[in-house]
Amino acid sequence: MNRTMEELRDFATTISHQLRNPLASAKTRLEVLLTEDLPDNVKIEMEKIKHNIDRMVEITSQLLLIARTQHTSAKNFEEEDLSSLILESIDQVSQKYNNKEFLIDSIKEIKVKCVGPLLIHAFANLLDNACKYSSSEKPITLHVEESGETVKVEVCNYGDPIPEQDRDKIFLKFFRSSNARTEGFGLGLAVVKAIADLHRAQVYYECEDGVNKFVMILPK
Repeated sequence: MNRTMEELRDFATTISHQLRNPLASAKTRLEVLLTEDLPDNVKIEMEKIKHNIDRMVEITSQLLLIARTQHTSAKNFEEEDLSSLILESIDQVSQKYNNKEFLIDSIKEIKVKCVGPLLIHAFANLLDNACKYSSSEKPITLHVEESGETVKVEVCNYGDPIPEQDRDKIFLKFFRSSNARTEGFGLGLAVVKAIADLHRAQVYYECEDGVNKFVMILPK
């Protein structure tokens, strides 16, 4: 059984690698064609095709990230400043949600052993998820707290809570909550969980007083 699962993971990784370059090439060609003088109805259809290619690029990227965590070990860890990684993730997500406000505690330098780019991606996925499901007028807030040999990072938003019956499934690959209201593949939180597992970190969801919290507790 373990061998079969490993073969399936390797197959998914290979397919994702093989798809990424042709998809990127097709997207580039479409973007060039869209600058040309074409009938409006043709451009509308081409925009739809480009949108679907973007979605395929996203799913292959997320699957490759999960595969990367399965082929990375502690020997690849380096000492990084956690606050810098969090700020980088905020910068990435704020470019996508430029009308959204992000509030973060005044945090000092906190050193953790990790794979920096992967943690940035995990925090960015949590922030992206918070933006998708937050009330439009409310900010996204982040809290960082040191406690002995661990650091707790909370990503919080105001919005509808995740239904009770879905909460034990939200970190599974391809799971979509019954209250999902945006396009997606159910991979964002699965990537977060894979990255957390690699770093021997806990990650979980809770809801208190109308505030949704995704919490990651990292060892230093």
